[in-house]
Amino acid sequence: MCICTYKRDTVTNAILSVGEVDHDPKVEIGIIVVDNDSEMSALPKVSIAALSCTHPVRYHHAPSGNISIARNACLNISNADWLAFLDDDTIAMPGWIEELYRVANRSGADVVFGPAVAEYPAKTPPWLLENDFHSSIPQRKKNLLRNGHTCNVLMRRTNTKIRNQRFLVSLGQTSGEDTEFFARLARSGANAEIAEKAIVKEIVPPERIGLAWLIRRKFANGWAFAFSSVGKTKLERFPRSLYSAAVFSWCLSMALFTLTSFKRRAFWLVRGAFHLGVVRGCISMPSMQLYGGGSASRDTGEA
Repeated sequence: MCICTYKRDTVTNAILSVGEVDHDPKVEIGIIVVDNDSEMSALPKVSIAALSCTHPVRYHHAPSGNISIARNACLNISNADWLAFLDDDTIAMPGWIEELYRVANRSGADVVFGPAVAEYPAKTPPWLLENDFHSSIPQRKKNLLRNGHTCNVLMRRTNTKIRNQRFLVSLGQTSGEDTEFFARLARSGANAEIAEKAIVKEIVPPERIGLAWLIRRKFANGWAFAFSSVGKTKLERFPRSLYSAAVFSWCLSMALFTLTSFKRRAFWLVRGAFHLGVVRGCISMPSMQLYGGGSASRDTGEA
């Protein structure tokens, strides 16, 4: 299994949590930690965690401040039949990997997603707790892969449709690289399932509890969705851009209508930001940077 990290102390707890989860003793688990920081800031943390972890831990340096390059390093390094991704700000709950593996074997799925339940810091405003914007709960839509995420996923690497795919480097600083990756897997014919009991907790840092950050994040998500799922030509994207523009207008109207309730206003603003991002993606405007500081000039998906 793989953990990509960039300047986060929480990577230590993420590693240790994997060592504490239940799993089939016949299944061997190894942990690859890919450090995306040019200064190798995760190395001492990983070294300390490896001393206490019950599974072998390997450290790999992939500097760039680009999450796609780090994820691709995981894909290139691992030679396991199954590959799980866990974020560096998440904690695996009891039975996590065993449940992902059980659902994969039962269903024959190539990809299995689990929920990431947000754990908010103290003094988080009630409007955010009630809207729970940070939890990532897979939902059953027409195509499960389009709703997937890398914070909690197990992939069958023996399937060549998965083994030969890579994350787009051009999306590695904008958010949404996993949306595009799993949408591409869906188009290739890979199938997916949800393991509702394979839960991880996502530790939300204080700097992400503001409305401005959420709006920027959803805006980037909308752009990535348009990039990965709407169509390749402007003519194909035009109907979706009209639809999202209409939804954005509706959300903006509802935000104005609910001025007396910050909770409801935040809900409509965040939803509207996503659809505005879709509109931008449909007309191929440049993406925005949310993470890292390295170059994202290549679009090959290679680490």
